[in-house]
Amino acid sequence: MFKIITGGIIYIFGVYMFFHTSSFIESLFIMLLSLYGLQKIGEGLQEKRQGRFFNFLKNKDSKPNPTENTSKIARNTYFYILKLKELFEGRSGVDILASVMASISIHIAKSDGYITDKEIESIRYSVDRIFNGKVNHNFIAEVVSITKEHLNAIGLGNILPSILEVFQIYTDLIKYLPAEERGEFFITLFTMLYEVALADEGVLNYPEEKIFQALYIHFGIPLEYQDLIKRTAHYNYNIKNNKKRYAPINSEKKLSSALELFNLKESYSKEDLDKAWKKMALLYHPDKYHNSDPELYKVMNEKFVQAKEVYEYLLNRIK
Repeated sequence: MFKIITGGIIYIFGVYMFFHTSSFIESLFIMLLSLYGLQKIGEGLQEKRQGRFFNFLKNKDSKPNPTENTSKIARNTYFYILKLKELFEGRSGVDILASVMASISIHIAKSDGYITDKEIESIRYSVDRIFNGKVNHNFIAEVVSITKEHLNAIGLGNILPSILEVFQIYTDLIKYLPAEERGEFFITLFTMLYEVALADEGVLNYPEEKIFQALYIHFGIPLEYQDLIKRTAHYNYNIKNNKKRYAPINSEKKLSSALELFNLKESYSKEDLDKAWKKMALLYHPDKYHNSDPELYKVMNEKFVQAKEVYEYLLNRIK
């Protein structure tokens, strides 16, 4: 804030003096002074923007310290969250967001008692896809390792309270975005979680279903968005599995996945397709995110491009 105020004063003073001097040398000097003021304003705005993103780290001790009367589970969760926030200090926004998403995903994977290699692979694949491969996997692996130890300590029956605590970190990270964008980033996270739950057998098991329903209720996710999360996750899961087999995508499977993503029947019309596309475009269009942090803009841009490719595939099929 200091840089913004100082820069503003210098800039205003420079503009004022520019119009009240007759010397060329003085005018040139005053012009440079005004530009310096603009530079300081820009630096101040950038620091303020970054400061908002990392403000939650300053509040890592905002919750009261656990006392002797606090349960062992609550104490364990408190120190786990504290440890995460300590690890986040000095890290990039991308690494923090990616590691929080990975931590929540590990909670989902553990809900049935076991964390499989397929689930770990799904987390890595999703993080790379969402953040265009620009994440520090060694750092994420450290967060995942700490999360595993924490979950082993608290037991399966306490996963939901723990996952809500990590969700709070995610909420704090994106709370400075407009409400609509916050909702869309929740959808991105839930889609990743659903993909992890699908990783083993392509369907959710009972403990995973219970966790998702509890989270949907807690965060008030509408049924329409629950359906979108499910369809998008199934589509990403099918695409990933086809890529993994290093074979051309089966045309029948590709069509099935595309129809599922857009919630269309095989006999769809162009009107049906355009209507479904408008919903997707409104949700992910990158123009809505130009004022967001660059990494958040990239996430939604990637989602939009993916949906547009599917739209064009379905459009070409009925031309």
